[in-house]
Amino acid sequence: RLDVSGDSGLALLDGDGDPAGQTDPGIAWRVRVNGGTLQAQAGSAGRVSDQLSVEFRPRRPGGLIYLGGRPYRGRLQVFRDRTGLTAVNRVGMEEYLAGVVAAEMGRRDPGDQEALTAQAVVSRTFAIRNLGKRASEGFDLYATVVDQVYGGVGAEDPLALNAVTRTSGLILTWQGAPIDAFFFSTCGGRTAAGTEVYAGADRPYLQSVSDLDENGQAYCRI
Repeated sequence: RLDVSGDSGLALLDGDGDPAGQTDPGIAWRVRVNGGTLQAQAGSAGRVSDQLSVEFRPRRPGGLIYLGGRPYRGRLQVFRDRTGLTAVNRVGMEEYLAGVVAAEMGRRDPGDQEALTAQAVVSRTFAIRNLGKRASEGFDLYATVVDQVYGGVGAEDPLALNAVTRTSGLILTWQGAPIDAFFFSTCGGRTAAGTEVYAGADRPYLQSVSDLDENGQAYCRI
């Protein structure tokens, strides 16, 4: 089961997309598995049963949704899966990236703005390249290192937001298509060729190159 609330209240839609109830700010909906379907309830504010999926939307444009105490933008869909339930944050690309860049790179100082900017382009490219990758599971990307770390609003910070805004819509391409934008935290002074990591990653742009600065020090030494 899980509890969902919103800072502006939440509207609940049933599996057909029809309104099924709404709550005021801070009042949580509880969604639980009920046999082979889902049940959502918020006291006397509303209840819906026998659903394969439900969706929550903020009652105010730009409102936040809280899941597990963490704030997220966009909408939240919950559906019945093989073993329990899955929660999916449906969010626009640029809002998604705002929760990725700082989560992947951590809190940085202003001197690292260009590194954050580069990460924004790489993460956007990775996301676009992998849209639909996990369609059979009902979403595009995991919120972990399996794909990209995504922390929602709690991961955002001004420098990361600036990086996303500065690069809006920019991706890396090869022969007109988004590249496989693999990235890493540490290289020891030299990157790995794609095939050293993934057997099928034989790409002209995934070749081993030096990652040393002008003093012969690895950029990743920090």
